[in-house]
Amino acid sequence: MDNQIKSFQNLPWEGRANTEVKGSYQGVGDIMLKNVQHLKVYNKYLEKLEEILNQVENLVRKNKSFETFYREFEVQKVCYLPFNTFLLKPLQRLLHYQLILDRLVKYYPETHPDYKDCKAAVAEVGELTSNLVNDLKTNRKLSQLTELQRDLVGMDNLVQPGRQFIREGCLHKLSRKGYQQRMFFLFSDMLLYTSKGVTSSNQFKVHGQIPLKGVV
Repeated sequence: MDNQIKSFQNLPWEGRANTEVKGSYQGVGDIMLKNVQHLKVYNKYLEKLEEILNQVENLVRKNKSFETFYREFEVQKVCYLPFNTFLLKPLQRLLHYQLILDRLVKYYPETHPDYKDCKAAVAEVGELTSNLVNDLKTNRKLSQLTELQRDLVGMDNLVQPGRQFIREGCLHKLSRKGYQQRMFFLFSDMLLYTSKGVTSSNQFKVHGQIPLKGVV
């Protein structure tokens, strides 16, 4: 992994060297071609990502010290996204590389010195990203479920094979005390009925669940 990090650190310097040798442009395509082998580390990371997400979830549920550390980190300003979302970021980076190269190929005329290298890099990076989009969606859905699992009190088995989170929404219940706010969470196989907890942890107490099987 250290070798990959060193390779990425060298990319800007290679770009400067290309500028000096080739003229007034930076050769993006040839830089990517030289380093495309190092990008394969993303696929290795993808193979382990589901296991990583599950291990983090198990640690949060079973290890109080880790849970405390996890929650304290998420409330810091530096953690501007849920922790699990950060674990997906490296894969999104590879898709960004693909998008940049695609745009350059469309922008460059065929006579541009970097056109051929960019076109070749598109093919190389495209092989790495061919299955990435679907796998990223799957892991993002798993990440959503694990995040919701920690926010729902009274629901210990939210993460299930095939279950997907669809949306959430607020409704009001009319009771003898007046209108009471209730939060609903819709999944592919059920609807959860919850209320906001009285603590500062932003958790929701589950009052019930409605299976969607057989519901028209």
